This record gives sequence, C-alpha cells and structure tokens, in this order.
Amino acid sequence: MSKSDFSAILENPSHHAYLIIGNIEANYETLRLTIRQQVAQGILEASDIWSRQFENLNIDDAREIKEVQSTKPIGERRVVLFSLQTIQSEAQNSLLKLFEDPLSDTVSIVCAVNSEMFLPTVLSRFNIVHSGRDENDGQDKTISKFLSGSIKTRFEIVESIVNEKDKVQAEKFLNTLEQVLHEKSIQKSNSQVFEDIFAARRFLRSRAPSLKMIFENLCGIVPVIK
Repeated sequence: MSKSDFSAILENPSHHAYLIIGNIEANYETLRLTIRQQVAQGILEASDIWSRQFENLNIDDAREIKEVQSTKPIGERRVVLFSLQTIQSEAQNSLLKLFEDPLSDTVSIVCAVNSEMFLPTVLSRFNIVHSGRDENDGQDKTISKFLSGSIKTRFEIVESIVNEKDKVQAEKFLNTLEQVLHEKSIQKSNSQVFEDIFAARRFLRSRAPSLKMIFENLCGIVPVIK
C-alpha cells in the first residue's frame, strides 16, 4: 500500500477500524508521516491524533486506548493509530466495542504483521488491508536463504549485524523473518518459533543485549524451510 492509499483512508475513511497487515515499522511510520502532512494541511487536528507502538498490548493498554477514544474530537474525527507485535485476549475483548461501533467519530488503525493473532470476533470488525513489501524484496531473498540454509550459512548471513552490533538491522531482520514465516503458514505446524522470535526481540530491546547470543540461538531453532 502506498502513501497515497493511506492518505485516502485518512481523508475519507469508509470504515471505522482498519487492520494494516504487513511490515509493521514501515506501515506505522508511513502512516505517521501521512498524518503529520494532513495536520499541516489542516485536514486533521493535531489534538485529535493519538499514536503508540506496543510490543505486547495488554488490558491496561486497552483501557488507555478506550479512554482516548471516549473524548470528543475537536475536528471532524479522531485518529487512533497503534502498532503491535502481540495482543492479549483480554485486551481484544476490551477493545471489541471500539472496533465495532460504526457511529464513532474515531477512526482506529492497527498495524500488525498478521491477522492470525486476533480473535475471530475482533477480526470481523476490521477492514483488513494487506500492504505489500516491495521495498523489502532484497531482505526477503536474504530471509529465504537464511531459512533454507545450514546453521553455518545462517550465521554467515547475520554475521555483519552481529559484528556491527546493529540493533536496528537486527530488529528489522526479526520482523521480516516473522512475517515471511507467517506468509508460509508455519504457525499451523510450529507456533513455538514465533514465541522464540518474540523472546529474541524482547532480549534485543534489553539494556545490553548480546546479538551474538541472540542470533546463534535463532540460527539453531528456526526450522529449515526449502
């Protein structure tokens, strides 16, 4: 999905809740940039914008989002934008009303890597939009090589990230790896690998992570996929 497509959603939303599936970071940042541009153009009010990134959206986070949604916007509509890596079932049930109310003056936009993490009752309330990852074709090929390779080959692929201690590239690699595995429907046969990637991402965000340890472990536990 291009920036112009995001602009169309924000300027003239045909639905009250959107789920954007694809590269979480890229979609979230593109939406934030588009929102800033529309605020500058007077299309949206800055005070009507709320955005946040969540690693694991819990019940307390859901209550905060509902509280934001309950306030009346200054302009025509409020935009609630957030991204998430995972979401607890209790939080989904709490947010159900937010996603199902077609009369709300709030447009909710959620960025996630896949739709499988959502309860069917919640998923049915979304207008689901799949965002392409053309800009990541090079990384997709790297991930495919990683998945089909031996442990030695895998570590050679991530060696530059480890040696340069590049946490930004490390997180991008984990995000793309997770998305490619979802696209290959691996969650149906090996859900443990997603828990392992989640744990790796959480460790990566700690104060002093060892990228070498993270990727040595990842190279050994991710299933080989030809």
